[in-house]
Amino acid sequence: MFKWCNTSDTEIQCRLEILRPVSCTFPKLIMIEAPSARICDITIQGKDSASLKSAPVISTEWISQPFTTWLHSFGLNSVAETPECCHERYIGHGYRPSPSTWLYCLQSAFHPTNETLNVWTHAIPCLLMLRHYWNFSNLYLDDVTNPILYPYWFFAAGVMVVLLGSSCAHLFNCLSYGAREVCFCCDYGVIALQAIGLTCSFTFYLCPYSCIKQWPGIFHVSYVTIMVGNVSTVAISCLTRYPAIPHRNLLRVLSYVIMYIALNIPCVYRYSSASSIAQPNNLTFVDLNLLSLPCNLATSSTSANYFNETCLVMLLGAIIQALKIPERWLPGFFDIVGHSHQLFHLLTACGLYYQSLLIEPALLEALQLNRAGFLQPEDLQITWFTSVLVPTTCAVLSCAAAIYYSVDLHKSHSKVKSC
Repeated sequence: MFKWCNTSDTEIQCRLEILRPVSCTFPKLIMIEAPSARICDITIQGKDSASLKSAPVISTEWISQPFTTWLHSFGLNSVAETPECCHERYIGHGYRPSPSTWLYCLQSAFHPTNETLNVWTHAIPCLLMLRHYWNFSNLYLDDVTNPILYPYWFFAAGVMVVLLGSSCAHLFNCLSYGAREVCFCCDYGVIALQAIGLTCSFTFYLCPYSCIKQWPGIFHVSYVTIMVGNVSTVAISCLTRYPAIPHRNLLRVLSYVIMYIALNIPCVYRYSSASSIAQPNNLTFVDLNLLSLPCNLATSSTSANYFNETCLVMLLGAIIQALKIPERWLPGFFDIVGHSHQLFHLLTACGLYYQSLLIEPALLEALQLNRAGFLQPEDLQITWFTSVLVPTTCAVLSCAAAIYYSVDLHKSHSKVKSC
């Protein structure tokens, strides 16, 4: 199919290569690569031509030919050469070919692709956080089997898994069209694992429900509800991988925003209503007279500031990811460096670090009160059921949901051997 685009300089024949039958949906993003190409009206004779009129068209006349030639030297494609299911909004170049080999995927981590920094912006923080947890454990945790530490181990493991899993998902998603869906469904699953660990730490260290609610039983109801919500978020996010779901990117972001807001509500209530208690900055010393009750853990102004910074960073990352800032302002300019998902990864890594800084002082306070005989795990409602069975069950269900949708999406792509 051809369309003539009239410009003041010349007439350019723009060919749209449709990789699927005419009855399928046309690509949402069209790249017109020509020296003097301008955005022009596109009218296609066909069943779905109406949907193409509203599709964003990227003009790349300002992109230098040496730059595109340099990218092609690494075997990379433009959006016009890439199947629709692999398109990223407002990203015009740097797409890796699919299917690819495992070796090519590993080599592409050192090539200028639009996924390279998505890999490293979580791989490097993964190593940094591993070092952080190792140092923290060696310095302050003399008995790693203490039940009070169970929620912290869930949290630390979740942080490591989400950073490593996200890096692998972005690195190997070009193995095949089906592998792309598997990678990102598993990515949603590991995000839920991190959220489960965060829920444990927030609930037992920062804002025990027994300290903000007066009637008995609400702890278990609220805690289990949030855990089940994590599993539901995985299912919703995986469903957005199906082409028939409208507003997929927005729905995916909103599902995680709602989940994050739900597990933060108790802390918001606590830090907005509890009076601050002056505490020393030295983590190796705690005034036991001030911290004789579990409800006084992590109530200092420093803890409140860390909580506010964590929420601000995570919220900013969600906004940037949902609105596709800044590539929506200059399509094609941020293809390799600086697009929204890279910024989202950086802000997420910062948020995970702030979460650690928020949780660890409260944990140390609880441990020192425990060693002095003022506090038992049961006082924080840390039991085998609440701190082991419930989070483990939810983690298994989250992984099961991710695997189920991964298999289904992989089968659907294998049948048609394309997007």
